This record gives sequence, structure tokens and C-alpha cells, in this order.
Amino acid sequence: MTIAWSAAFLLLYPASALMGPGALWGVDALLHAAWAPVAFPVGILIILAAIGRPLHVKRAWESIQAHSIWVYPTLVIVLSLVLPPAVHLLGDGYLLIRELDAEAWERLSRTDRAPLSFWLLVRLHRAILYVGGDAELTYRLVSTASGILYGILISPVARAISPTESSTGIVSGVLLTAGYLPLFLGYVENYAPLYPGMMCLVWLLARSVREGRDLVAAGILLGVLVTLHFTTASLIPGLLFAAWATRSRGWVRVSAEVAICPVVMLALLHGIGFDFLEYTATLRSHTLPLTAEHGGLSAYSLLSAPHLLDVLNSVLLAYPIVLIVVLSGAVPSRLGDPLLRLLLTLSAGPTLFVLVANPEIGAFRDWDILSLPGLPLILLTALAWARHTPSQREATCAVGAAALHALLWCGMLADETAARNRFAALMENTPLSSHGRVYGWETLGTFFRDGGDHANAAEAYQDALEANPNHARLWLLLGNARLQEGRLKDARAAYRRSLALSPESSEAASNLGVVLVRLGEYHVAIEHLDRAVRLRPDYAEAWMNRGVAKANAGQLDEAITSIREAVRLDNDYVNAHRNLATLYARKGMQDSARHYQQKALDKGKEEKKRRSG
Repeated sequence: MTIAWSAAFLLLYPASALMGPGALWGVDALLHAAWAPVAFPVGILIILAAIGRPLHVKRAWESIQAHSIWVYPTLVIVLSLVLPPAVHLLGDGYLLIRELDAEAWERLSRTDRAPLSFWLLVRLHRAILYVGGDAELTYRLVSTASGILYGILISPVARAISPTESSTGIVSGVLLTAGYLPLFLGYVENYAPLYPGMMCLVWLLARSVREGRDLVAAGILLGVLVTLHFTTASLIPGLLFAAWATRSRGWVRVSAEVAICPVVMLALLHGIGFDFLEYTATLRSHTLPLTAEHGGLSAYSLLSAPHLLDVLNSVLLAYPIVLIVVLSGAVPSRLGDPLLRLLLTLSAGPTLFVLVANPEIGAFRDWDILSLPGLPLILLTALAWARHTPSQREATCAVGAAALHALLWCGMLADETAARNRFAALMENTPLSSHGRVYGWETLGTFFRDGGDHANAAEAYQDALEANPNHARLWLLLGNARLQEGRLKDARAAYRRSLALSPESSEAASNLGVVLVRLGEYHVAIEHLDRAVRLRPDYAEAWMNRGVAKANAGQLDEAITSIREAVRLDNDYVNAHRNLATLYARKGMQDSARHYQQKALDKGKEEKKRRSG
């Protein structure tokens, strides 16, 4: 049955291609990656060849197992070099990069339920900046380092929960082929460090349950994990089960060890200056409504078919081996083994979280956090499967199918065109809340904008505006894209709409002034630029734009005054120095013109030097 269900899982790939985008987004590589129609059958042929040579596969796997302490982490390093994610459209990737580069988190008081993660990332980022790195490099290093730790821990964890050497190999195999592997290859998010942390927790709890060891280290570790990301509080039932399983050591002692977890959590939060009481007072629900949609933050209700399909796709994407093994019937008839019960309790909380959590930006984008149950579920499934003593062919087929899937998924994320096309297709074809639709299209638009593709950026912003036509910032972004395209009248209309929705937007007023100058409407432009500097007196760019408008209107003295204010506010403003040189030359003041021309040259060289590192 295992071989049949492994084949059925792989058949979902061509089924997904026939059904089109959105239906089976957990197995959609054939739809979006140009190379996948070749790689997929080649992978199947390799699996078939391995099934036909069970003794060769067994010897090879035993050799790998003998050197696993360095082979597994080396594999992660190689994959991170060969298949690093090419874009960061999924999750909050680009938003996190921008905010980390700007060190905005302390100003924004945003933690994404991950206070210690943000605190540590800011400090690591400062060190990375010192050696010429950036926010993206910071995240990539954290991701890969987490993967290396994960690889190192595979063998100890497999041995801790496995009764035999053969079952150790099965557990190691399924851990190596999990669909959440991209998290370790340079993926930008806060979840990668949680996985080696959870591996350590399983190892500590398994040793406690098996050997009656104390829970001090496990309590400390879980306290740290919860502070890294509050979602890991869903693992607390595992700690409580271990306490119950070792109650013979005395309830007072066991209770004290369990209490270490919240003590460590609160101490860490206090140490980093995080007000937990204030956080809980402003906490809003992140769960799906039971039977009805809830405004713009949910795409469906808890019991709806689209939600259940998204959950299925999350499982197919992140831990398909669980489905293959469970459908094969390799589940325990009873849970007499304490390790099985431990893994079941560790799985219960994260699984419940996935079932009730609201993927506000879309389940296909939130695949990373929805993968959280994958680790404990994979361990539970692998241990239960090993008890059924699968044949070498069955193990090769199931693990091979999972490995092929994981490589296709990693490869698709490493292919910029495939990843971008998949994102756009799923934005159009999956259930999304209005918030998720706006945020998703804005993310894609900003990606195009940063790549210089302003036409596609404008289209993405227009798609976002279809979901929320009263979003002032989106009209501003659309205006910026149209301005870069040279479509001045369209840009003017977009900026006016943005100002109508947000009259206090100094940026919209300034940019509208720029467009009006280019259209020759100098006096109207000056009115809007006066408004911009009135709204924000420290806005150097608006003062410069105002000076340009004044100059075009023939008001040279006022133009000079305005641009000098821009220079006062930002002495590194190269264009402001250059425009002052031009204006002084027009007035015949050659000494001043030469002074500002030299300033422009010097500042330009400094800026070029800064950009080159």
C-alpha cells in the first residue's frame, strides 16, 4: 500500500497541471517551472531504479548514516548554494528586509509574535552591516545556520526516538526530505531557527520520558522558543505530558521543572524590554470565524471547503510523507509506547493551530508558518511507520517521492521566473481576504518596481486597487509607477486620487507637483508643493521640487531660496547642489555656481563610494 500511495501522491503533479493554478498549489511545479516537465519524469526514473536495487540502496544509506554527523549539514550547505530562493514574495519576506534595513521595528513596535527573534535579528544585522552585508544577507545566514543545526541534530533525534537501527534510518530519511527544507536555504522569515530548537526539544523530552531524566533543560529551551515565536507555545502539551510520564520523581519536583518554562519566557521578555501585559491587552484574534466571513481579514470560514482545501495543500507542500504513510495504514493500533504519546501531544497543539489559524495574507503565502506541525507530525509518523517494519522497497518509494517533491519545491523557489509566475497565478486563483489581496498585489508591484519594471508594477498596483479602491498609498504607488513610465496624465490622476483620500500626504502633494511641472502647469504645481512643505517642513525633496517649479515659473530668487532649504535639510542631496549651480549660473553668479557644482561632484563621489560598499 505504501508504494501505491506514494505513486498516487506523485500523480497529483500532472493532475495539478491539468486542473490549472490554485486547485492543488501544494504540488504545482509542473505548472510554473519550465524545467519541471523534464525533471519530474527523470526523478521518477531514479526512484524506480532505486526500488529495483534494494540492496544497493540499503548499503548506500548505511554508509550515509555512518557519517551522518557531517553528511547531513553538508547537504544543507550544498543545497543553500545551489538552490537558494531567488525572490522573497512568500511570507513577509520583502517587508521584513525593508524594515530590518531601516531598523524600523523599535519605532513601529511590531514583533509579529516573535519578540526575541526581532531583537536578535536587529543586533545581528548591525554586525553584518559592519562587514558590508545587508538585511537579506542577515536573513540568509540565519536560515542556513538553522539548516546546518537541523542537519546536525537529525541523527541524535532519530536515535533518541527509534527502537532499532533500521527505524533510525527511516526517521532520518523522512526528516531529510521534508517539504519545509526551503526554510533552511536562505528563505527570508523568522521561522527557520524554530526547527532546530524543536529538534532539541524532542531530543530532551524523549530522553526524559525514556530514561526518567529531569525537565530543566527542556523547560528552559521551550521558554526560549516561545519567546522566539509565541506560536511555539502550542508545544507546551508535550512538556506537560513528559512531566506526567515522569511523575514518579515527585510532583513537587516535576512541577517546579515545568514552571521554569514561563519563568524563562517572562525573564527574557523583560530583559529585551518587551511589555507582555501591554501586548496581551492589544491582542486581536488570528483565528478563522466558525461559520461566516469576517470583514476583510478572512477569505473563508473555519468549516468551509476552500479552507479545508488550503489545509490539504499545506500538508501536501510541507509534509506529504505524513499523508502517504497514514493512508497506507501504517498507524499504531494503540498508543502504549510513551514516545508515541509524547510525539502525539507535541503534534496536537501545532496541528490545531493550523486548523484554526487565519492565513490573512493567503495560505499559499503563509505556507511557512502553516508548516509548523510538520516536524512533530513527521517524527510521529516515522516512528509509527518504523514499528510496521516497511520493506526496503516501500521505504525507498515513500522517501523517494518526498525527496523528489522537496527538490521540485526548492527548485521552483530558486527559479525567479517560476516563483514570480506562481505567485501571480495564485494571487488570481486562490481564496484571499481583501487584506491579503491588497498586500499580495502590492508586494508583487514593489518587486517589479525595484527591478525597474514599472509597467508591470502599475498593473499589480491596479489589481490591488480593485480589492480596495480607497487605499491612498496604493494610488500613490500607482502614480509613482506611471510617472516612471512617462504616462504623466495617468500619474496626475493617480496622485489626485491619493490626495483626495489622504489630504495630509506630503509625498502625494510633492509628486503631483513634479508631474504638473512636467506638464507645464507651473503655478498649479507650486500650489501643491507649497502644500507639501507646509504639511512636512523637513521634507527636503519637496523643497527641491518646489524650487524646480519656481525656476520654471521664472521665479529664480524664490527657487534658490527653496533649494537652499533642501540643502540645509539634507546636505548630501546631490541634485539639489546641482540645481543650485544651474540657477546661480543663470543669474550670472559664477562663483556660487562653481561652488555648488563642486559640491555636487564631491557629494556624488561620496554617494557612489557608499553604494559600492
